[in-house]
Amino acid sequence: MVRPLIGAPLHSDSKLTIVSLAAEAGLRRNKLTHKHTDPKDLFYALVSVRAPSPRPCPSRREPARTSSRT
Repeated sequence: MVRPLIGAPLHSDSKLTIVSLAAEAGLRRNKLTHKHTDPKDLFYALVSVRAPSPRPCPSRREPARTSSRT
C-alpha cells in the first residue's frame, strides 16, 4: 500500500485507485472491494489526506520576435 502512495509502484501504474492497489498486492480487485474492505478503506483514507503533488511549472513562452523591415 505504501509503494503506490509514495510514487514507486513495482507491479502497477502510478494511479491511486483500488485497481492499482490490487495489482500491486497481486490480488484481484474484488478481493479488496467485497471480501477484505478494511485495506481498501484505509487506502482511500490515506489518499484523501495525502498532500497533493506539486504541479509542474508552466513553461515560459518566448517573447514574440519582431522582424525589422527596412
